[in-house]
This record gives sequence, structure tokens and C-alpha cells, in this order.
Amino acid sequence: MQLMRYLGCLGLIKPEVDLIRTILRTSSRLDKRWALAESGECDALLVYNAEKSVAPFTLKPTTQLIMIRRRGEKHDGHVFLKPFRADELIDTLIVIDTENYSAPVPAGTVNNQVSANLYRLKKWPPADILQQHKNYMLLAVYLSRGTKTLQDLMTLSGQGEALCNNFLKVLQERGLLQIEGGKGSPIVTSIERPARIQDEKKNFFSLLKAKLGLTKK
Repeated sequence: MQLMRYLGCLGLIKPEVDLIRTILRTSSRLDKRWALAESGECDALLVYNAEKSVAPFTLKPTTQLIMIRRRGEKHDGHVFLKPFRADELIDTLIVIDTENYSAPVPAGTVNNQVSANLYRLKKWPPADILQQHKNYMLLAVYLSRGTKTLQDLMTLSGQGEALCNNFLKVLQERGLLQIEGGKGSPIVTSIERPARIQDEKKNFFSLLKAKLGLTKK
């Protein structure tokens, strides 16, 4: 069962709030994981010309603020630009979803997990998975080239542990991931990895073209 996320709107007029509600309800990419909150705790808060108070909303330690700005204005952090575009809000919520709800790794077990498990794609992920994050296709290409440790995937892709872990979790939940671990696994040593990783980085674009059907026959 998917955990619902809640988005609050602070300082927006009713037609804008109605637009946000429609985006959340109709987006296939969000898969109905986000709903509009009228008050109380929220996982993300859209803020426009906010004052000191965020009432009637309650912020959690993990609540992400999405500042509303006009196009051309300087900004940092999460933003939603006017005039509003649905795809930009959807992209931002997917990123927040990934940042806040990546599968946590218990303290003291990260190194063991990196060295003990090898991951391999059973089959190419469907579009609904790859569209959840802009870098999921890159991660899928590297996993399609044979078994990888979590550290391999992080090094090859240049992505952080949280994003790579979340991608592996999504694949596992959909039955697309083969996991090998334990004494019998062909663990690649740290001495062997650098040369192999460099070779795979060189081949990345040719692999991506092949997956997209762009190679010449």
C-alpha cells in the first residue's frame, strides 16, 4: 500500500488552488500518491508571499517548502514558476518524494550492504518507472550491463546513495531486480572496480542509444 503525501497551498487564490488540486488528481506520473491538504501536517507546502505564520498548516521536520516565483526571478531550492506548468510541479513533487521517502539504511550497515549485495536487472523497466526521476534511465542502463553493487551504481552514475537505493527498491517491489549476496557471490574487489567502471562509462552513450533503438543496423 502506497503512503499518501500531502501538499498544502499557502497564499494562493482559489482558482490557483483548484488548478493544483486538478494536477494532483489527474497526473498519471504521480499515480495518486499526492493529495491536497487544507490544513494540518503536510509533506510539501507551496508558498506565495508567505508571512511568518504558516497556519493552518503544520510543518514536519521533513516538510519541503516550494516557493512560488515568477519566471526570470532569481531562486534556489524547490520552486514553482508562474505562469504555472503542470509538468514542472509534477517533476518537483517526484524529486521531493525521492528525497524524503528513500528506503533508509540502518546506521552501521551501509558498508556491509555495499559489499555484500550484487544487483542485476531481470528485464528493462517500464516507462512508468523510468519517468519517476530524470536519472532512472541512466541507472537502468548501468544495471543492464551485469551485476553491480550499490557502490558501483553510485560511482558509475555519479548519483547519491539515497537516489540509487530508492531506484533499487522500486525495481525490487516490481519484481525486476535480481539480488545476489553472501559467501557464494562473485563480489568484485575494490582493485578490480576502477578499470571496469571506466570502460563502462565510455560505453554509456552507445548503450543508451541501443536501448532507445537509435543504433544503425
